[in-house]
Amino acid sequence: MRFPRAALMLGLAAAFTIVSVRGVHAQPTAPAKVAASGAATSSALSIWSDELWTAARIGPEPRLRELLNQIPKAEADQVEWNRVTATAARLKANFEKRETERTARSEHLSKRITETLAKEPSDKQYSDTLRWATELQMLAPDREVALQTPLIAEVIKRASSAARDAENRSDWLIASELFYRLHALTEERGTYKPDMERLNQRLTMLRLYVPQRLWELRRDRAMKDDAQKPFPAYNPIGMGYQERLAGIDDRMVLRAMLKTTEHVDKVPMSDVAVGALTAVRTMVTTTDLKASFEGLNKDAAVREMVAFLDSEIAGIPQNSAIPLDKLSTMLSRLARKNAATVDLPWPAVLHEFGNGAVGELDEFSAIIWPDELRRFDRTTQGRVIGIGVQLEYDDQQNIRVAAPISGGPADRAGIRASDVISKVNGANTLGMGLDQAIDLITGPVNTDVVITVQRDAGEGKTDEVEFPIRRAVIDVTTVRGWKRIERGERDWDYFIDPEGGVGYVRLSQFTETTTRDFDVAVAKMKAKGLNALILDLRYNPGGLLDEAIKMSQRFVDVENGTLLRTRGRGGIETENPEITDPARATLAHIPVAILINENSASASEIVSGALRFYTHTGRPDNSPAIRGIVVGQRSYGKGSVQTVTPLGESAKTKITIQYYFVPDEVKSERIVHRRPGAKDWGIVPDLAVEILPKQLGEGLAIRRNADVAFQNVQAPKPLKDLDGDEEPTSNNPDDLLAKGLDLQLESALLLLQAEVAAGRSPQVRAAR
Repeated sequence: MRFPRAALMLGLAAAFTIVSVRGVHAQPTAPAKVAASGAATSSALSIWSDELWTAARIGPEPRLRELLNQIPKAEADQVEWNRVTATAARLKANFEKRETERTARSEHLSKRITETLAKEPSDKQYSDTLRWATELQMLAPDREVALQTPLIAEVIKRASSAARDAENRSDWLIASELFYRLHALTEERGTYKPDMERLNQRLTMLRLYVPQRLWELRRDRAMKDDAQKPFPAYNPIGMGYQERLAGIDDRMVLRAMLKTTEHVDKVPMSDVAVGALTAVRTMVTTTDLKASFEGLNKDAAVREMVAFLDSEIAGIPQNSAIPLDKLSTMLSRLARKNAATVDLPWPAVLHEFGNGAVGELDEFSAIIWPDELRRFDRTTQGRVIGIGVQLEYDDQQNIRVAAPISGGPADRAGIRASDVISKVNGANTLGMGLDQAIDLITGPVNTDVVITVQRDAGEGKTDEVEFPIRRAVIDVTTVRGWKRIERGERDWDYFIDPEGGVGYVRLSQFTETTTRDFDVAVAKMKAKGLNALILDLRYNPGGLLDEAIKMSQRFVDVENGTLLRTRGRGGIETENPEITDPARATLAHIPVAILINENSASASEIVSGALRFYTHTGRPDNSPAIRGIVVGQRSYGKGSVQTVTPLGESAKTKITIQYYFVPDEVKSERIVHRRPGAKDWGIVPDLAVEILPKQLGEGLAIRRNADVAFQNVQAPKPLKDLDGDEEPTSNNPDDLLAKGLDLQLESALLLLQAEVAAGRSPQVRAAR
């Protein structure tokens, strides 16, 4: 799976799902409204507002910044324009601050890389310089040109050599880390993607077959970084690979291979077969598996098996179809050669063979094996059964509660944020993986689990507290506002600008309750005077298609307008494209700004793509159907449909069968999905606004710190700067604007405030 470079560099992937905010704030005591001054709609102000909107629609940031210096002077009693002027002045200053920080940060990174390259080489040096080089590239005007600078080119050269050396000496963890960062730095080229995927395969095999060896590699890596920091002991709790592979047979794998013929891109069966055999070759050459498989200790047998696999791969004609009987014969030859050489457990060979086969399709297609089926079904049933906690690792790899879900079983029992879960039903969690812990904690509804936590008692002391908890269906809310006002998951102040009536809603994903909860939030805002809305879809990974359609319909009052189409193999289109419904357009004519970034995926791309089209056109005369704008960065590019099919009773396949297309005013339609080698994908914002990586990190930290406002009285967790020193962070979302940490949000706010001040909100027009 692809990860955005900012996430790879900053190590913030875990924060993407924890972005609620913190602090007690009073709700507006009166309906949000603007002064009904006729002067506010004067020609000069209206013209400036239109110019601002047009500049944002065209996209280049410099013209928008130029207009910040050209606001017409407002009269003293024009409160709404005074507010616009204040926002514009702050935004102008924050843009200038960003450029100053860009220059200083670039110089600091270049100096740090140069100094580190001059030192005695080490694995940590290579990893650090890659991380810094990625940030330096992100700060550059042209990222491809930045890759060609002597400094970054030298980093790539040294790190690439170190990664291959690490793989050759079987240091899979270091090799994986370096290839991972090399791919992040050169993602557009795709140079290191095969290396990254191969190392991911090796580590996945270690996790399944020799988990203690993977723990040893992690321990050794941690000791290299900080020999003084304790590392948890190995925890053997969990199923062995024999139990996990139970039920896998030839028929299951052959059925999975046949299902690959339904893939939307018509991937040749020859490619699928090569991928299958290559995965087995990777398994045979992963030397650390010797601890579980005696046959891999026989060098001659390994060489013979590798030679056989190479011969089989070479004998497969490119771009060819392979019938079932030929696949079955290939599998039989593999079974005989395996038995005669390395003698690996046949279910293990089938497991890697099947993963390699389906892995040739795309990153979203997979086999759901028997031991994975329960977890998979749990994530696709539209509801969660458990105790209601978000989990994370702390600095010592202990399993820690990031936040209990308000009103959930854990919250009612007394579990707090920052509690370290030390035992589950008496089983020690030390060294346990998050998935392993989740499997132990979750279970059937109305069953009991005992959670033991270690809690900071002050003065360096720790209390151990035991909580018997009954599992229940967890109400996971996905609609969030600007500031929390109470403990509840739905207790939000939704106004980012209460006086101007500018609302703010952040959607964390699309579940079966998202649109329902969104409608409730909109009703609350309308009751207080909603004039404009910011819809924040950043870090939204997607979810249910039906909810994305319903959400889009809330904004567009065009009769039977297209929202998206899906096409499968051969360009065959679905019979019933999803359409707009004026009866559901509860937010029609409300000015709206949609925020997206490179972590907005799938359903969030459908919503932002459809709304972007209707902000440009959509009516019979091609006039805009929405007074809206999309702000931020190009989205992730996950626009595909997977179908899940049983492989007998105990396994399933998930195969990509269709791509999404959203309407586009230039091309008539736009494919959302990022296909291999594509230069154009995802949803491109009208106004592209850059946030520096360091600003991004601090902004996410503020959101993360704020998420536990009513469960934890501890001070916000500090960030570490480039030199490893701790920097304090805030827990107040207002600092995102005041400190210039979220220029995308700040730009959207200015655009909507100008719309309201110019009288383009229906409620404002009615008041006047």
